[in-house]
Amino acid sequence: MKKIISFVLCVVMLQMLLSGCSSSEGTTVDAPEGYVGVTNDAIHFSVCYPQSWICDRNDGMISFSPAGDSSSKASISVHESSAMIEAVSPADYWSKSKEELEKSGNKCNFLESKEIKLGDADACQAVYGMEVGGNAYKVTQIFAYKYIDSSHRMFTITFTGTEADYENNDVNSAFKTAVSTFLFKE
Repeated sequence: MKKIISFVLCVVMLQMLLSGCSSSEGTTVDAPEGYVGVTNDAIHFSVCYPQSWICDRNDGMISFSPAGDSSSKASISVHESSAMIEAVSPADYWSKSKEELEKSGNKCNFLESKEIKLGDADACQAVYGMEVGGNAYKVTQIFAYKYIDSSHRMFTITFTGTEADYENNDVNSAFKTAVSTFLFKE
């Protein structure tokens, strides 16, 4: 009997460990084949990431990256925060973020910014190169502003990687899927 109970407990623990980030705490998230949908009660969005990637989730942020055995340095994070009162649009938020980046002391090369849609909200997408600790990275950030639950919220999707990561079809597909499956929860 003890062996059966131990076995059942091991199976339950293994399922909990394997589900890791994929728990949606009661909310169903439709995910494309090969992807996992993720959300929780602390955030106002859902997003999908590749099943083989590692996911880290905390209040207000979900990040995922290729498994540790990958040579990729890519990471994709989705962050929700209170919007700065003085930033009333995604482009305004990007402008203020750009000022902070310029003051950071890291070498930045701003490549482009354009207006896009994220879910049903207007958004700003910015792309820039950045050197940190002697390593060169490319960063794509999408900023979307939304009024949810009587609160002004800013949602940011950030894709950081090397030039090789940006040329990697699997990594690019993960970013595009994260953006295309992003949904606001109200």
